[in-house]
Amino acid sequence: MLTKSHLKFDTSKRFIYFIHRHISYNSNKKHDDYNYFKRSILPTDHFQYSLPRLPIPKLELTCERYLTALKPILNNDEKSFELSRQLVNDFRTGDGKRLDDQLRQKNRANRHTSYISKPWFEMYLKSRLPLILNFNYFLVLTDDKHELTPAARITNYIVSSVRFMNSLRANWLDPEVYHLNSTKSNTDQFRKYLRYVPKRFSFYGAVLQKAYPLDMSQYHRLFNSTRIPKNDCDILVTIKENIRHIIVIKNGHCYKVNILDKNGQLLPAEKIASIMKYLYEDLNEEGNKYPLGYFTADKRDRWALVREQIEAISEHNKQMLKEIDSAIMLICLG
Repeated sequence: MLTKSHLKFDTSKRFIYFIHRHISYNSNKKHDDYNYFKRSILPTDHFQYSLPRLPIPKLELTCERYLTALKPILNNDEKSFELSRQLVNDFRTGDGKRLDDQLRQKNRANRHTSYISKPWFEMYLKSRLPLILNFNYFLVLTDDKHELTPAARITNYIVSSVRFMNSLRANWLDPEVYHLNSTKSNTDQFRKYLRYVPKRFSFYGAVLQKAYPLDMSQYHRLFNSTRIPKNDCDILVTIKENIRHIIVIKNGHCYKVNILDKNGQLLPAEKIASIMKYLYEDLNEEGNKYPLGYFTADKRDRWALVREQIEAISEHNKQMLKEIDSAIMLICLG
């Protein structure tokens, strides 16, 4: 059943329309094979507990590498190179030594993370440049040779993404591993062997087979997550409530579509396809004159100010933004 009601942001001069769609479907079937990928032999987080921490490079080695890289740039200018060598030596025994000691002390006090993790995130979140082109990447998918309608393609993407999400949260996904010799290590036999290696040592068991497990902590930011603009530094937010909806954007309008039923089960593909067909082909909604999405392409401080102003108008506006922020994913139909 598909019902339609118009919700809109409250503003003093203009309206930003938000069309809120409720989907209800009752299903009593148990179908793990539809809601999940095949259960992996190894739990998704099998290697997380044994991943080695990123080591801090030795200060002396860093200084040597800097001088090695500098030499061809100076184009055999011995006088300038000797001056640079002296400056590097002064740094190594002075400020460099003091900073290196502080970094190592901080690293020892925070064994739960990497010394570079916080500044790495801040490097991106503190940038005030627009995300488009500067940071947000895009992917070009291989063209499907099958004659599929746009609604069918979108449905395939939604169903596959939700199955991936469910498998990730159930710890059923295969761990990400970089294989130097995949014919030997990317096998069921390899995984069964590692299943009996305690999690504290599992990384090293894989390395013996020239396989290197990768950190998967960021995978949990793939769904129900967003980057919210704030002055000076944005924040990453992941909503951990029981969320059932996605957001679909068409002609500047936002549509909330529940793709999970009340039991958290993925709706049948034919139901999702019919909704996507309606949104993509049958809905004759005029383009939104004031699409909210435009602001997300602006400089981050400006978007932060606009968002604060929208939220300050009413609690209703705050709730509408939360609906967008908390969505499993967002799909743009043009």
